[in-house]
Amino acid sequence: MRPLTIFPQLLLSILPLLCLLRPVTPSPLFAPLEDPLIFLDFDGTIATTDAFELLPETAYKTLSYSQSFPHWSYFSEAYLSDYSAAVASSPPKPRSIAEELSHQSSPSLRQVEIDSFTRVKESGILNTTSPRLLHSAAKGVSIRHGFYDFIQAAQSRNVPVSIISRNWSAKWIRTILRQNAPTGICGHVGCVFDAIDRMDIFCPEILPEGCVSCHERNHDTPIFSGEDKREVMKGFAQRGQVVFVGDENSDLAPILLEPTMMGVVAGKEAEAAKTIGRERELWDAGKGWRGYTRRGEGVYVMEDYKELMTLFGWGGIAVGQDKVDMGVEWTPLDPKEIYNGPGDVLDEVGQCDDAVVDMVGLEVAPYRKRAYPPVLGA
Repeated sequence: MRPLTIFPQLLLSILPLLCLLRPVTPSPLFAPLEDPLIFLDFDGTIATTDAFELLPETAYKTLSYSQSFPHWSYFSEAYLSDYSAAVASSPPKPRSIAEELSHQSSPSLRQVEIDSFTRVKESGILNTTSPRLLHSAAKGVSIRHGFYDFIQAAQSRNVPVSIISRNWSAKWIRTILRQNAPTGICGHVGCVFDAIDRMDIFCPEILPEGCVSCHERNHDTPIFSGEDKREVMKGFAQRGQVVFVGDENSDLAPILLEPTMMGVVAGKEAEAAKTIGRERELWDAGKGWRGYTRRGEGVYVMEDYKELMTLFGWGGIAVGQDKVDMGVEWTPLDPKEIYNGPGDVLDEVGQCDDAVVDMVGLEVAPYRKRAYPPVLGA
C-alpha cells in the first residue's frame, strides 16, 4: 500500500480521539480581582520589629523624676495575670484551625485586651510623651521589604490600602510609616508620602490630642480581636473584593473567614502560617494565582510585599492620565514643622479632627481639606 493511501486511513482512525479533546482554559496568572480592597495588619505584617512595646518605652523616657507612675512591668504583669485567668477558663490548647478560631473569638480574651488598653490609658503615662522622641523612636522600627513600593503601586491604580490593627495608636503607626519612608524623587502619581496619607488606619487611640499631629484618615476604633477586624471589613465588602494580610493567630478570622475573598499570611514562619499549614496548603504569593482562599483549600504566604505585587500583576507604578513630575524633590518633614507645642493639632495638609468609627454603623466624623477619593469610612 502506498503512503498516500495510508495517511487518510490513519487520520480517520484517530479522528474520534481528537473529538474527545476539549480546549483547556488556563488559570489566570494574576489575581482576577476587579475592585480589590486591601486591609493590612500592622505589627508583624508591616512592622517586622516590635513597634507596640516601643511606644510605652518612649513614653517613660519623657517622664520626669518628679512624676510618680508605676513601672511598665506592673502593666505587663497585670496583663499576663488577666490572660492566664482567661485561658484557664477556656477549653484545652487548640490543635485545629476551628479550635483556634473559637479560642481567638473568646469574649474573655477580648476583654483582657480592652482592660489592658484602658489600664494604661487611664494611668496617664502617655499624656506627656514628647513628639520629638516619638519621631526619633519611630525611625528604629523595621518595615517589611517592598511595603512602600506596594502602597505606591496600589495608589497609582486607585486601589485603597488600609490598616486594621490592635496596636494602640493610629497616630503612632502613621508616624512610623512616615519616618521610615524612603526619600528621593516624588511626583504627583506614586509619591510615597502621598500614598501614606491616603491610607485609612483603624485602631484604638491612646495618645492624647496635641501629642502627634492628627490625621483625618486615623480612625479611633475598638480593635481588640480578629473578629473586630472582620466587623470593620464587613462595612466595606459591597464596594469590592476584600483582601486581608496578617501574621498571628489573632488574624486567623480575618484571613480565613468572610468577608475576605483572598487571605494572605505575612511570613512563612509566622504563627498563622504554622497553624493554617497543618490542615491547608500554603501558596507562595510570588508564584501567582491559585484561587480564592475563601474556598478553604489554601492560603497565600509572602515574605516580601513585592511578592504580593506579583500576585496582583502590578509591575510598578501605573501611569495613566496623570503625568509623574520627576522634578520634585521630597524629603520627610522635620518634627518642628508639624508640631508647635501642646494643643497643636494641625498637620502639614490642614486642620483635622480624629475620626471616631462606630463599629456598628461605621459613622465617621466629617473631613475637611482633602482632594483625595472619599475616605473608606465615610
